[in-house]
Amino acid sequence: MTAGEPVLALDKLGKTFKKPFSGKKVVAVEGIDLKVHEGEIVGFLGPNGAGKTTTLKMLTGLIAPTRGGATIFGHPVPSPDAMAHVGFLPENPYVYPYLTPREFVSLCGRLNGVTGKNLRAKVEHVIERLVD
Repeated sequence: MTAGEPVLALDKLGKTFKKPFSGKKVVAVEGIDLKVHEGEIVGFLGPNGAGKTTTLKMLTGLIAPTRGGATIFGHPVPSPDAMAHVGFLPENPYVYPYLTPREFVSLCGRLNGVTGKNLRAKVEHVIERLVD
């Protein structure tokens, strides 16, 4: 990232869904252009159905845009380099009932690139914090 480059840039980002059965197209997000620079704070406000969650899902790589694109710290979304700068707490987290808490924390660590002794140490640290 070069000086003055935005930390987050959306370029005509858009998403259209196709309804099952009818095939009717529904525009959820239409051509957002946005630049956020270091030190700025941005909030998404709007009524239900305005596209806030859809936009955030595109920025986290959970769904693909149908048009436009985005970058985080100059890296295209959803590349590993961009995602290394993103934290995401879903409204409805996915919990796998067949995993123990230790296994679930280990899975989360591995999904974030933590391995070996470092993974084991971090899992123990998280489990200790949960038990206390």
